Amino acid sequence: MAWFNVNGELGLSLIILGIGVAVIGLLVIDSTPLMILGVSTALVGLLANWGEGVLQETELRLSSSSWDNLALLLESVGTASRAIYLPSSMVEDSKPYALIPQWGDVKLSGIVPRGFMVKYGPGPGDVGIKVRSMGSRAVEECLSVGSVSSDLNSTLSNCIVNHLSLAKGVEATFTGDSVVVLVNRPRLINPYDGTIVNTVLGSPMASIVASLVAESLGRPVVIDGEEARGNAILINLRPLTTQ
Repeated sequence: MAWFNVNGELGLSLIILGIGVAVIGLLVIDSTPLMILGVSTALVGLLANWGEGVLQETELRLSSSSWDNLALLLESVGTASRAIYLPSSMVEDSKPYALIPQWGDVKLSGIVPRGFMVKYGPGPGDVGIKVRSMGSRAVEECLSVGSVSSDLNSTLSNCIVNHLSLAKGVEATFTGDSVVVLVNRPRLINPYDGTIVNTVLGSPMASIVASLVAESLGRPVVIDGEEARGNAILINLRPLTTQ
């Protein structure tokens, strides 16, 4: 059993994202405000990473300013589409990521390359931001202990319930082209609820579920919606086909 540590993952993601946006602001579009925003976000990431190992609910709530910065970054680069959760088999460095496309109509083709801003398809507009999410870290944690397999329900239960201890129970149901996942009594709060980050990445629990579903099925996955049902969360996912 392992408690899931999102603080270090948040810190690393913000450092990479901040540096990337600072470089874009300075060298690509010559925007001083965007460069300053990128630098400040990287600094927030350093602070978050420094606090790794002491994660508490209060600390997660205090990290809301970090998520606010991420929201500003997404708006600054004009990217606010729903993230596509990629399995490690579809990425050049064999790690799970969330791909935030510039436009909503996505046609994935081949292996997604390394880098922060990546081209994922043949079209001129097939460009997006590739980031590590809470789900990325969850998949890696579960892969390391053999909790991920092609059996989706086994993967979700072994990882979310048994290994990460993030919920009391989880069950997936295939409905047509969708996957509906019910998470009972989740234990992970949402520090960025109500922001554009939630719209793009989904809640932390939805992000983790989507990443695990993508890894288990070997297909990219989009979060179509989520809703609270008493002490449970119902998450609707849509696996995508690739060209």
